[in-house]
Amino acid sequence: MTSRPPDARPRDAAPLPHPLAYLWYAGAGGLCGGSAAGAVEALIVLSVTRPSEYQALAYAYLAYGLLGAVSGVALGALLVPCGRLVGMVAARAWCLGFFAVAAGLGAGIVHLSLGARVGAEAGMSLVVGALALGAFVGVWLGGHLLTKTPLRILLRGRGTASLWGAGLGVAALLSLSPAPGGTGTMAPRRPQPDTFVEKPDVLVLVVDGLRADALPSMPALSAFASDAVVFEQSVAASSWTRASIASLLSSRAPSRHGAARRDGVLADEVVTLSELLRDAGYATGGLPGTPDVSATWGLDQGFDWYPFDPDYPLGASASVHTLALYATAARAYARIDPTEHVRHHYRPADEQLARAREFLDANAAAGGASGDRAFLFVHLLEPQAPWFPEPLDGTAYTREAHPAPPPEEAPALRLAYAVGVSRVDAALGRFFASLSAAGRYDDLLIVVTAGQGLELGDHGGAWDGTTAFDEIVHVPLLVKLPGNARGGTRVPWQVRQVDIAPTIADLTGFAPDPGWEGLSLFDDAFDDNLAPSLPPDGVEEGEEGAPDPEAPPFAPPTWANHPGSRDALIELDLDGTSLQAVRSRGRKLVQVLRAAPNGRRLPSLACYDLLMDPGELRDLTRDDPTCAAALAERLQLLGEGPPSAPVPEPLEEPPHE
Repeated sequence: MTSRPPDARPRDAAPLPHPLAYLWYAGAGGLCGGSAAGAVEALIVLSVTRPSEYQALAYAYLAYGLLGAVSGVALGALLVPCGRLVGMVAARAWCLGFFAVAAGLGAGIVHLSLGARVGAEAGMSLVVGALALGAFVGVWLGGHLLTKTPLRILLRGRGTASLWGAGLGVAALLSLSPAPGGTGTMAPRRPQPDTFVEKPDVLVLVVDGLRADALPSMPALSAFASDAVVFEQSVAASSWTRASIASLLSSRAPSRHGAARRDGVLADEVVTLSELLRDAGYATGGLPGTPDVSATWGLDQGFDWYPFDPDYPLGASASVHTLALYATAARAYARIDPTEHVRHHYRPADEQLARAREFLDANAAAGGASGDRAFLFVHLLEPQAPWFPEPLDGTAYTREAHPAPPPEEAPALRLAYAVGVSRVDAALGRFFASLSAAGRYDDLLIVVTAGQGLELGDHGGAWDGTTAFDEIVHVPLLVKLPGNARGGTRVPWQVRQVDIAPTIADLTGFAPDPGWEGLSLFDDAFDDNLAPSLPPDGVEEGEEGAPDPEAPPFAPPTWANHPGSRDALIELDLDGTSLQAVRSRGRKLVQVLRAAPNGRRLPSLACYDLLMDPGELRDLTRDDPTCAAALAERLQLLGEGPPSAPVPEPLEEPPHE
């Protein structure tokens, strides 16, 4: 009996492929593995969001598959010189391409997408380990399945092509299926009671990134202010776009509406301003400017018409924009073609406002002689990065290229920001002029505000969504009443972003939703609150009612000690950073609940006197412990109370006179 040489293979063993065949087997496996990973990510994203279309499924299947095929061929190239030496049969080569690519892309997806959203960088090692173990088991088990089951057809070219092509067909079919969301109807012609004739059309213009201190440099908005009531101390609910705009529409703190985090979706049970007005009979429309406020994240609740049709590079739609690979591919594309286009980031203000006119005109022409009453939300982006020069020259100052600008770049940031502010101001001026020319301006209820402001090197940082400093959360708020009533009035007391929805409900004659946390800005106490801010009527000396000549000169109350001021809660839960702040009685307390590992370094607790230190440069927690103590209870009541928690009572002794 002769023994088999040590390197000889069993007679019934599968033959080893030609060395160059490893390129095909690993590439075919990589193609299917990449498509599988892309399909899984797309299905997860589409299931946890509310897309207005399903194009992400076909896009991910095709794009990830092509990337997987290239990666598989590269892996096969490593097997060409050594595959036969280690006894790598065709089935194992195919499985190695499939599972290595699927596990690699899976780890990348988790790192780029899920990990960034929840700040779970520490769990990446566990995820990578689990994927590596799964790939090892898959290669071992898959080798048996591809040799001893009908799945061996995948080792033939037509087998892999048929499987992958069938998957692509299913993905394409699903991508073309109608989604629950969608653009909707511009003029729904909803039956409206006769009493609606006396109600105003409502227009809410949100200028993203617009700081309160930018208003003096905006001639068009300054002119608009003469027709409006200007609230000088308006505070945003958060320091990033989706959370703050969701609070504006829902009159709820970010932690109580569901859309506070990167992967947060506005909860179904939350009643928005658009739902309240739609159910009352208004035609409702919205023009979101970024994916963050698109239907994907539920902000289309209650809107009859909510189009979002961006012109993204590489043919991406709104749902495709949520894929991890797309962000990487877009950055790579930018290196190949560095030319910056405004429409690759947002629709210019002139285009957004032209569509706003179209919506208002369509509903004015609907219904009876007076038209249908309409509510419209418009999102404008020019003050927010990326910033484009004037005139446009194909360049832009982007956050991606400058994630952490050094202090010496602050002047450049401010100059670029000023150009964006000037551009949106000019567009607003043209829009208001067109409304006036059409005889529509005076009768409209118009609210102009910002989702949040922007840090421009003020505290050594830049952008939004990282801190709660006033340059980000102190935002403009102008309310033009129908007939331009109270035009030019300036309100010194503090109000909040969550007060906007109840105000519009009040001015249109509807009761606010019981779950709303804000109050109408024009409540019964408005005139009484305004009186202390107005100088006394002139009375001749010696007459009855004349002021005492020895009395100190008239000094109106500041927002810090004004009886009308409302405590403002600010919340941020983004990319691993979580904080709460309260702005009250002239001071601000900021508590960092969780710091992102690679984020801004902020003190865990900081308290600022905003009257004496408006730049928030001196933390009082050590020098004046009473600062934090006085506001801690307020922060707890506002931040942890039920959705219907009342505004805390003012301090008996105001900290500022």
